[in-house]
Amino acid sequence: MATLRVWDGGDNTDGTTWAKAYTTIENASVVGAAAGTIVWVAMDHVQTQATNLTVDFSAATRAAPIHVYSVDRADDGYSRMMDSTGSIEITGTLTTFDLRGEMVIYHGIAFHAGIWFRFGGGALDSTSFYDCLFKIVGSATNWTFFDQIGQLTYYPAFVRFEDCTFDWSIKTSMTTAAFIGEIYGDVEIINPTFIGATVDWDHVLGLFSTSTFPVRGTLKLIGGDYATDWAVSYLISSAGDYGDVIFQGCTLPATWKTTVKETGYSSTRGSVLIQNCDTGAISAPVEGLNYYEDYTGVVTTDTTTVRTGGASDGETSYSWLMAPTASAVGDPLRAPPITRWVAAGSQTITLYFTTTATLSKNDFYILLESPNETADPSQTAQINFETSKLADLFLTTELADGSAEVWTAGKTKEYKIDITITPTEPGICSVTCCLNVDSDVYVCPKLEIT
Repeated sequence: MATLRVWDGGDNTDGTTWAKAYTTIENASVVGAAAGTIVWVAMDHVQTQATNLTVDFSAATRAAPIHVYSVDRADDGYSRMMDSTGSIEITGTLTTFDLRGEMVIYHGIAFHAGIWFRFGGGALDSTSFYDCLFKIVGSATNWTFFDQIGQLTYYPAFVRFEDCTFDWSIKTSMTTAAFIGEIYGDVEIINPTFIGATVDWDHVLGLFSTSTFPVRGTLKLIGGDYATDWAVSYLISSAGDYGDVIFQGCTLPATWKTTVKETGYSSTRGSVLIQNCDTGAISAPVEGLNYYEDYTGVVTTDTTTVRTGGASDGETSYSWLMAPTASAVGDPLRAPPITRWVAAGSQTITLYFTTTATLSKNDFYILLESPNETADPSQTAQINFETSKLADLFLTTELADGSAEVWTAGKTKEYKIDITITPTEPGICSVTCCLNVDSDVYVCPKLEIT
C-alpha cells in the first residue's frame, strides 16, 4: 500500500519522501494516488488560492478507499493541521471546494474558505471527514457556512462529519443566513464543535427562495451544542424540502420551542425528527421524542395531559400529542415507534390514549412488530407483524374503552388497544401509532404488558 506525501516545501516529484512531496493535495490526487493509497499531508502544509479547488481521488473504491491524514513531518505521527499552522485554503468570493471520490476519508485536515464551503461540483460518494477543521477566513457578509453539499446531477451516497470543528468567529455580519444551504444525499454531522461569532445563523438549514429544496436525502445531526454559539430563529427555513432532518442528542435553545420550522415551510415529502435533546429545546422530557413533523401532522411531547403511572423520564410524566393535518385522512400521521423489551411467551400489549373525538378502529390503529412466533426461532429472523386496523376499511366500529385508566387533564374519550403476542424468544416489541382522522390524540408512550 503506497504512501504519498503532500507538503508545500517538497519538490513536487513523486511524493515518496517529504523532500519529494507533492506541493498541493490536488497534485497527489491527479498524479499519484491509486486505489488504497495513504496520503500524508504535512500538518504545517500551507496551500492558498483564490480560485475553485478540485480534489478528485477518482481511483478510490469501496474495497480500497483512500485515506488522507494530517501528519507531523518530525516523526510521521498523526497530528491535526488545526494544531499547527497548516491549512488548505481558498479565499475567493463564491469559490468552491470540489471534493470528489467514491470512498475518500479525511483525518485532521484543515479546510479554510473565504466566504463559504460549497462541495457541489462533482460526486461525493461515501466521503467522510474525521477531526477536520472547516473555517471561514473572510469577514464579508455571509449567507451560508456550507452553501451546498453535493448537487442534483451528482447525488452523493453518503457524507459524514465526525468530531469536526466549524469556525466562523471572524464574521461581523450576516444576511438571512443558514448554516447549511442545500444537501443532495445523506449527510451526518456527529459530535461537532462550533466556534461562533457575535453574529450568527438565522437557520440551521435552508435557503431563502421557496423554489429551492434544501434537502434531497437525509441530514442527521447527532450531538453538539446548537445553543451557546448560535443565535438561530428557526431550525429550518421556509424553503421547500424533499428530505428528512434529524436532531439527536443535541443541545437546543429554548427559543426554538415553537419555531422549529419557519412560517411558509412546506414539508410535502420530508420530515423533521428531534429526539433525546436538551430540556431547554422543544419540551420536557429529555428522553425519547421531542418533536416530529411531516406533511401529515406533528407529534410533540406534552406534559399536561398525562396518564397516571404512564410514561415518565423519572421526574416528569408525559404523553405524545399527535396533531394531524387534513392530509392525514386516508394517509395517516405516524408517530415514531414506541419500543419495549418483551419476554418469550403469551402476553398482551396494551396502548392507552385519550381524545375529544369518537374514534373507530380504522381512525386510530397500531402497527406492532415483535419477535417471531415460530416453533424453532433459530430457523428464521422474520419478525411477527400485527395490526389493529380492520380488514374492512369502511367499518366504523368504535375503539375499546380505556376509561379505567386515570388521566390528568384527560379528554372526553379514553381508549385502549390490546394485541396478544406469543413470541418464542425474547426481544424488542415496537408499536407505531397511526392517526387517520383530523383530530388530536394524546398517546401514553409506555406500553403495558399483561
